[in-house]
Amino acid sequence: MSAVSLLKKPAVASGFVVALAVGCASKGPSHEAADDRVATTASAIQGGTDDTTHDFVVAVVQRIPRSLTIAVCSGVLLAPNLVATARHCVSQLTDIQIDCSTSKFTATLPASDIWVTFGPTVHSNPPYTVAQIMVPQPTDVCGNDIALLILDQNITLPEYVTPTIMPPMTDHNVYTTKVTAIGYGVDTPTDTNGTTAGVRRIRQNIGLVCIPNDPIPLDCYSDPVLRSIIAVKEFEGGDGTCEGDSGSGAFDQGNFNAGKWVAFGVLSRGGVSDEGGTCVGSLYTRFDAWGQLIIDAASQASMMGGYNPASWTGLPPNPNVDGGGSTSEGGACRASGALCSDDAQCCSMSCIAYDNAPFTCQCDSANPCASGYACQRGVCVPQQEGGAGHGVHAASCSAGANPGVGASGLRRAFAAALAVGVMVKVRRRRRCRNLDRATQSGRGDDKLAAFRRDSSGP
Repeated sequence: MSAVSLLKKPAVASGFVVALAVGCASKGPSHEAADDRVATTASAIQGGTDDTTHDFVVAVVQRIPRSLTIAVCSGVLLAPNLVATARHCVSQLTDIQIDCSTSKFTATLPASDIWVTFGPTVHSNPPYTVAQIMVPQPTDVCGNDIALLILDQNITLPEYVTPTIMPPMTDHNVYTTKVTAIGYGVDTPTDTNGTTAGVRRIRQNIGLVCIPNDPIPLDCYSDPVLRSIIAVKEFEGGDGTCEGDSGSGAFDQGNFNAGKWVAFGVLSRGGVSDEGGTCVGSLYTRFDAWGQLIIDAASQASMMGGYNPASWTGLPPNPNVDGGGSTSEGGACRASGALCSDDAQCCSMSCIAYDNAPFTCQCDSANPCASGYACQRGVCVPQQEGGAGHGVHAASCSAGANPGVGASGLRRAFAAALAVGVMVKVRRRRRCRNLDRATQSGRGDDKLAAFRRDSSGP
């Protein structure tokens, strides 16, 4: 069995490239230069049914530069403005072939190129723009295929997804070994035109195949071959996901049956049967392997979104909420780190941003950041152990291919997952006075129009 595999072909529909299921998105047209291509993987829920209910599962969309195509992945909404997805949906690779021993992430796409939307189809609702993307620091593809997207605006839902951080997914007194998969991918690998892509589908009671170093249901590393295919920060699920489902969650079935949305991780890659007619296997990046990154992202998102962090984060209440400073027009001034569109909204009387980051109220000695944050050049960033703040990462959308797992018959090419951390460089500072926030966020008619399909679309 080869440890190297090729990327899956993108599904094309009405001039849009749509990659679904196990992987993130699709690459651009074949005539693009190799260094401009975005690595992609895809998967849709094969054998599933249309899902009109679970809006905490979202579509992650990237417009391919210099083309009339979009690349589609899936994601899960962990908070009103926080989405977890596959890193390869927002990054480029060193090669379109993925080998766990050598494949790396390289450049990431601008956050402004990524949109998020929700609903039964990718066209059900207007797109939400992405303000920031946070990713792991390691650049190895396998095990690091996770990205956290912070949106410019909140998506209000009754409930959001809880990631399994503590207790971890290996606590079998709390979690089951079956999952529900929900994504926007195609429903068969034979759909090379993408006519079934962009529709949210659900499939329940998919059995987990193996978890590294855990005998329940099976230790992936009991097969020595799998050590070169599955990273310790991943796990293998059963069949069902296809192209375009990349970034979708694996929801614990026991909690799902009880109406609780608890996810083990995000889909990284998967395979196709030898005859090419069935999507097989699924490899996920574990949430419990990236708990601190997820909590840091949740902390930043809650500050920017003006709400209290979820209980699973273990974070203190947001001081900007309930009289802390972040209020509607005519209310109290906004505290440092809160989103803003006018200097007059801020207690510091200064609304700033660096490069393409969102505008937030400036911090200074008289207007310090909330507990757990450090003030760096006037911006509040999550604080690391020892007191130093760390920067925010940037992101993009792409995916690649990777080999499969043996225990479940996955000894085939997996749609590759991607993972790498690129620090956002703090350069030109922008000031904001009396700016139209709707115009700033870029949610204009051009993006709405980009979501309209012609009559030949799916």
